[in-house]
Amino acid sequence: MPVRAAGLEWGYLAMGLDSPPSRGDTVAAEQAATVCALLLAREEAAVSATRRLEGEFVWDLLEGRVRDEAEALVRARQLQRDLPRPARVLLVRVDGWERLVRNEQWTPEQLERARARGAQALSEQLAARNAAARVIARRANLFVVLAPQPRDAAAEWARHLGELAVSAVSSSDLHAVAGVSGVVESVLGFPEGFRQARFALSAASLPRQPVVVFEALGVLQFLLTPAEGPDLERFVQQTIGRLLAYDRAHRTSLVPTLEAYLACDCNLQRAAERLFVHHKTMRYRLQRIHALSGLRLDRQDDRFNAQLALKIMGLVTRSPSTAAVSAHQQQE
Repeated sequence: MPVRAAGLEWGYLAMGLDSPPSRGDTVAAEQAATVCALLLAREEAAVSATRRLEGEFVWDLLEGRVRDEAEALVRARQLQRDLPRPARVLLVRVDGWERLVRNEQWTPEQLERARARGAQALSEQLAARNAAARVIARRANLFVVLAPQPRDAAAEWARHLGELAVSAVSSSDLHAVAGVSGVVESVLGFPEGFRQARFALSAASLPRQPVVVFEALGVLQFLLTPAEGPDLERFVQQTIGRLLAYDRAHRTSLVPTLEAYLACDCNLQRAAERLFVHHKTMRYRLQRIHALSGLRLDRQDDRFNAQLALKIMGLVTRSPSTAAVSAHQQQE
């Protein structure tokens, strides 16, 4: 017996009888199917309304229409959601729906339910792997996840998060790619996280690189979008920020050492002579630079990123050497 309500077919009601159905059995089955349809329709309406409100809130938050932290927290509490902080914004684009609609002859309602099942699968996959998403919303083929960022986790955790999400919604018919933002520290930082996730998603591709984390873009982020002051400063901090902080805290000269080493085409002896230090001192400083920043100066990409960070510093402030000497003099 078909279970139908509001023009939608929800499924079928089956009955087991010992004898051929009587007229009363048929009427009872029709009434039971109607009751089932009404209950399912009511539940679907309640779930859809909640999803719609949650989705509106998430997109308002990400697109900068929520400009007060208190308002954001109140709206989240009304939806019985917690906004994670620190957090990552994860965007997942799922392609292949249109082909499924044609092949399966889905109605728009069936397509929406299939996408809703994708969101549910995404939530369950993340929860099963201890990467629970606090908020999930969707818009057409795009799913967005606001996931808590563990304090001691690095960009590798973000990549793992993206891989879990992609595997949750991918199938033989559907293909997904994901972009993950940098760390969002405050409620009002979600629009910036959304911007970063979009840039990361634009760099993702199948099959070579289905998941891209914003930090891993390096200089590519400046090619994807016009760079602004905060973008440049963020790149400097991501690349040599720990060296700058260490120099300030310990009155050392790791940043000028890095600058001299690169200026001498990574020739250790020439860089040592340029800084008037012993070559063993130079070698020790380079080891500290690697330990603190993770930069591997035997790799072209890392050398390029370090040189770019130093040049940005020279443009937006002063040269690294001058800044370090000035700070040293002030402390003395």
